[in-house]
Formats: sequence, C-alpha cells, structure tokens
Amino acid sequence: MHTLTVQLLDWKIRYEESDNVAVRIMRGITERVSSLFGTQNEVSEVLTEIAKVDPSFDKGEWLRFCEKDVIPNVLEAFIRGDLEVLQDWCHERAFVALSTIIKEYQKIKFNTSDSRIIDISKVEVC
Repeated sequence: MHTLTVQLLDWKIRYEESDNVAVRIMRGITERVSSLFGTQNEVSEVLTEIAKVDPSFDKGEWLRFCEKDVIPNVLEAFIRGDLEVLQDWCHERAFVALSTIIKEYQKIKFNTSDSRIIDISKVEVC
C-alpha cells in the first residue's frame, strides 16, 4: 500500500477512536450535520418534486443563494451560539441538531466566538 494511503488510514482510525473532548465534539458535529442531509437518491427525488411545483426552479441559482445568504447566516449564528437566528433560518430538525451542539459546547465551556468563517465556495447538492 502507498505510504500516503497508510498514513491517511492511520489518521482516520485515530480520529474515530480518539477520546479527546475536542475530537469527540467534532465527530458529533460531523455525524449530526451528515444526518441532516439525505442520500443522493433522496436529493434527486426532492429536486424532481421541486421542479413539478416550480418549473422555473434553477438549481444553480438556488445553490448560489445558499452559498451567499443561507450558509453564511447559519454558520455565523452557530459560531455565536445565537439560537434565535438559527431558529429563524433552520427547519426544526436542523435547528434541534445545531442547538444541541451549542448547548453541549456551553456545558463544557467550549467557546467558538473567536472563530471566523473564511470562505464558502463551490456549494454542491450531494
């Protein structure tokens, strides 16, 4: 096996098995956010249904809207721990997942207020 591949697999195993609080929180975030999005088949079904309701729907335009408006607002609210803004922007399932993470952060006094969103680009529907 290639040395880089072995190294990547080693990192992946260490990440998955780590007991470090920050790593566990990151794994939890990754799992929760991933669970908010469906499979490719579900995405295709949703896009088909949207097209039935709104034939002028443009996936590219919608992705640009998400990239420029939705995602930055949600991420900034998440970083600030602003549950009110998150509730305005998110569907109930997403809000519950994100607010749970924020509350877990608050319990362990993990502060993200110094964090900054640097770039959001190439948003895709997976």
